[in-house]
Amino acid sequence: MIVVDRPEMIVVGHAVRTSNADEAEPGRGRLGALW
Repeated sequence: MIVVDRPEMIVVGHAVRTSNADEAEPGRGRLGALW
């Protein structure tokens, strides 16, 4: 995993990677909630 300065970006990257395969749309909704 690429380490970045902003911890929330790690969470976003992880969420995208894990939910993209099974449920892309709910994953996108979750990302929107983070911002």
